[in-house]
Amino acid sequence: MLDFSFEMLDEHTINVEYVFGSEKFIFNLFYSNDNWTIHPFDGILLKNRDLCRSVMSDLFQNKSFQIMLAKENIILSSIRSSVNLNPYEEEEPMPEPERLRGERYGGDGGGGRAERSELDDFINSHTLGEILELERSFIEERTTLFKSVLQKMFMDGLGPGDSEFNQIQELVKAYKRADEDIAKIR
Repeated sequence: MLDFSFEMLDEHTINVEYVFGSEKFIFNLFYSNDNWTIHPFDGILLKNRDLCRSVMSDLFQNKSFQIMLAKENIILSSIRSSVNLNPYEEEEPMPEPERLRGERYGGDGGGGRAERSELDDFINSHTLGEILELERSFIEERTTLFKSVLQKMFMDGLGPGDSEFNQIQELVKAYKRADEDIAKIR
């Protein structure tokens, strides 16, 4: 598995996959309001600023990432993060109107400001088309993974008729249907 790969969704959006340790993390690099912003999609990074800081620091030092940026005329020092990575900066208390807005839209009012802020940042920095493409990209990755599992199972002598093989096969079909359904939303 490559430690770095990327996919250009359009001239202003790049999906980045980066392996840190043995875990693959997905980022979205997008251009909005005259700035390039990188946003992590993995909940573990969104909930843990220290880990997020480590992974992003390592990504920024990756030569393949730097070359991709250079080819796309993106200056590394100009990239900002959608997640506050400053270890010394405390989250400011949420103003009352935002707390009420969170309750109105299904929040219980007890959720953390960071969760709502990250969700708001995500919503404000992506078009519906970009979100749909990100979901389709995720589904494609999962479909590819489970197709590989099916191939391995087949090579190990399992096939149709084996209950686990059939379940994985149904999972692949479910992902394919989901991809088709999402494609229809456009």
